[in-house]
Amino acid sequence: MPTATKVVRVSHNQKTGSVGGTYRPVGPSCPPSCALLKPDPETGKSPCYATKRFVNMHQKASAKNNHKYEALAGLDLVRHCISGGHMKGGTGKLDHEHVDEMLQFHKDYPRTQGWSYTHDYTQFRDNGHGPHNFPSNLSILASVDSIQDKESANADGWNTARVIDKPEDATSDEVLCPYDKAKFDGVKARLTCRTCKLCWKSKNIAFVKF
Repeated sequence: MPTATKVVRVSHNQKTGSVGGTYRPVGPSCPPSCALLKPDPETGKSPCYATKRFVNMHQKASAKNNHKYEALAGLDLVRHCISGGHMKGGTGKLDHEHVDEMLQFHKDYPRTQGWSYTHDYTQFRDNGHGPHNFPSNLSILASVDSIQDKESANADGWNTARVIDKPEDATSDEVLCPYDKAKFDGVKARLTCRTCKLCWKSKNIAFVKF
């Protein structure tokens, strides 16, 4: 079954700042291997940020939409899959239609920088996609759950994103997300994704779990 996408020209997500965004339904578009799909054993709730607050509202609505990426034409920054992932209809397999449209959009609009994450970079790799052939204005990081997974993805040519419990858990080759660091320290973040842009500068990024 197809997996729909909701396109928003101006996302008011506090962390990303004012950028374009796409949302896909959590679950059906996510790889089954994503650890964030499993409820927290203590609270019984999903630890996935996309099931909370306004992002949750958009991800639920995304199941009823089938917007085209052309709606993002003319924007400078686009965050793909603010919710959900790049898989198709609960199959755990890459959604070729979605990925092809996203890649073609960035080829057609070279001034639009896009960024995203995938919890199963092997699906991209096994289908011939990866950092080696992504358009230069599109960055997709491999979301990993362990240092071993990070090292495997790095060896495969991917930069990574890893969720950690506290800032000191970041390894020497990971850069801590400045927004998360500020939030962890209890101070107002001076940067958003719009002003930070580390996720598309060939870095391994560590995000603090909240």
